Amino acid sequence: MTRPLFETTLDMGVERRVAQAYAKHYHLKPHKKPAQALYDYDMVSAISDRVIVRIEIKGRKPEYRNLIEKNGYMLSAKKFKALQLLHGKIPVALVVVFMDSPDIHSFSFSPHKVQDVSFAIGGRTKKKRDDRDVEEVAYIPWKHFVKLEGRND
Repeated sequence: MTRPLFETTLDMGVERRVAQAYAKHYHLKPHKKPAQALYDYDMVSAISDRVIVRIEIKGRKPEYRNLIEKNGYMLSAKKFKALQLLHGKIPVALVVVFMDSPDIHSFSFSPHKVQDVSFAIGGRTKKKRDDRDVEEVAYIPWKHFVKLEGRND
């Protein structure tokens, strides 16, 4: 059974704008993946239509910034492990934006960056939407995220 889609229209709008800004920064073209795909966008060469990088985009409320910078970015361990396995000939990146900032932060799933990722039981514990909101999660150290130029919303 597939899980319900919790993404809002606002989330998808932010995601689209971030994908466009990321693509512009690297001179690529964004191609949206279907709903509930493992990641959000293929970033394609403007010249050859070859997929250059796959990205998962996450928008976060500004009140979580300090927690993320201190403890690391929390992602479902299942998603983390699947994206890590997918990273190879075609790189995979996790792209994070805070809703109050034009800055784009990118994490590459390259082997040397995943070594100090830690795992715990956590997730959405205060306002659970369903039983799958509490699960094993990965904490990605914030120091492994690279800040790109600001997006143009």
